[in-house]
Amino acid sequence: MNEKEEKGLVRAIKPVSVNEIMLVRSPKGRRQLFRDRPCYGISFCTEGSLTYTHEGVSYTSSPDCAILLPEGATYLLEGKVAGVFPLVNFKCHGTPFTKHTVIPIASVAPYLEDFERLRALAVGEDNEQEKLSVLYHILFRLSREGESSLLSPAVREIEEHFADKALSNGSLAALCHVSEVYFRRLFVARFGTTPKQYILRLRLNRAKQMLSEGGCSVGEVAEGCGFGSLYHFCRTFHEAVGVTPGEYAKENRIFRI
Repeated sequence: MNEKEEKGLVRAIKPVSVNEIMLVRSPKGRRQLFRDRPCYGISFCTEGSLTYTHEGVSYTSSPDCAILLPEGATYLLEGKVAGVFPLVNFKCHGTPFTKHTVIPIASVAPYLEDFERLRALAVGEDNEQEKLSVLYHILFRLSREGESSLLSPAVREIEEHFADKALSNGSLAALCHVSEVYFRRLFVARFGTTPKQYILRLRLNRAKQMLSEGGCSVGEVAEGCGFGSLYHFCRTFHEAVGVTPGEYAKENRIFRI
């Protein structure tokens, strides 16, 4: 499974309940067969390692990765050295994955902060929504892993300032300390589209949001989303969405409470 497939898998996970939050201390020489795992799980490692063997394939949990554990799986667990493994078990919609999946991570530290928050919440009652929000945040972090340290300054700049008309491949490449040509090549390889089209997509998404919410004229929406002129906005919107901004607003207006 390549990086893009891994991220797609993580984004497909939709937890509906958090079942257990535990810190597993695994001794040296551990060898244990698990049958029909009752729920999905996500495990991290702070020290040591564990090897899961499922359907003839081995997966190793270590401090530089997270491992997704499938519901219903039968697998052999082996630990040649002692280790400590934060574990969250959960139920979710559908069947997002059926095999163990290893997700490389840059650092386990931010995940441990979320895990400790979950452990604290597990002591309380009637806080399932808050526990789920933390678990979703863990999954969100995982979905952004590998997004690269190299491209991340540009991606962050785009997401925070996509309406800025001054955004350009040159300015974004400079943030990443690479040439414009190399930046564009990396971006297309990672996102499957050019930086310009990625920015346009965010601007159109924001425009649709503003139009459906009401309260702004079409001209104000165009300006607020970074389009150079009302004409350019209307033409681009119609080409992408299939209707004019005014028609979209009428068809998708959210009634106020």
